[in-house]
Amino acid sequence: MSTTTLPDTDLHALFTLLEDARRDDPGEVVPWALLEGLARLIRADSVQWTETDWVHESLVERQGIQAGERDEVMKFAMGEETATFFRACRNFRALTHPQFMAPTRRATQISDYYTDREYLDTEAWAEYFQTGPARSCLNVRLPSPPGHARRVVFMRSTFTHFTDRDVMLLTLARPHMHEIYLDAERRRQGVPKLTARQWEILQLAGDGLPNAAIARRLVISPATVRKHMEHIFDTLGVRSRTEAAAVALPHRPPAPMFSSVGDA
Repeated sequence: MSTTTLPDTDLHALFTLLEDARRDDPGEVVPWALLEGLARLIRADSVQWTETDWVHESLVERQGIQAGERDEVMKFAMGEETATFFRACRNFRALTHPQFMAPTRRATQISDYYTDREYLDTEAWAEYFQTGPARSCLNVRLPSPPGHARRVVFMRSTFTHFTDRDVMLLTLARPHMHEIYLDAERRRQGVPKLTARQWEILQLAGDGLPNAAIARRLVISPATVRKHMEHIFDTLGVRSRTEAAAVALPHRPPAPMFSSVGDA
């Protein structure tokens, strides 16, 4: 997707809001400056950062701006509204179980999947969206744990479709928003609780060494390295070596703490 069709004012505004978010307090989920900046950049009645657990049918976390004001932050919520959402939206193509969604880094909206008439005939509309603000909805999917769906969602209370400009801006923001979320998690949690051997392995992985090379360097088996990496991922709540390094290595302990004698 080319960025040449976006005016410089839009690109500057996007850059500014991302930099403001990186400097802002981490917040309970993401920095408020991120959502407030997005709300100014793309016109909508509501903008939300949300993560849902489709395996356990629960809301993991939600932070949003509603009508220009900060909304209540919710975490690990279950209830009638949540149950209705999962029942009504399980087969809703625009916002459905992550298992059935094709991977995409592009922001999408309901009109990419349904005409307005088709949308009004869905179970999602009849049982959930009809009573809420989501006549039109723009969202982008972010990296998330298996079975989860983490998204930034813009909603309008009218059937006013989002423009190509809106889609492009949200698509461009996607990787930066994920980095801001990881940084906010790191700042909230402080130094991750890894063993000396795990820090050592993660440092080498962060330097670009594959498992086999790490095993040779530390004189342990590749299977042991792989098991340590699995524990590191679980501890940090990430899914890749890149994410693990980004979250943990800025807080790695001083070098003497990397001593791993007897810690295979």
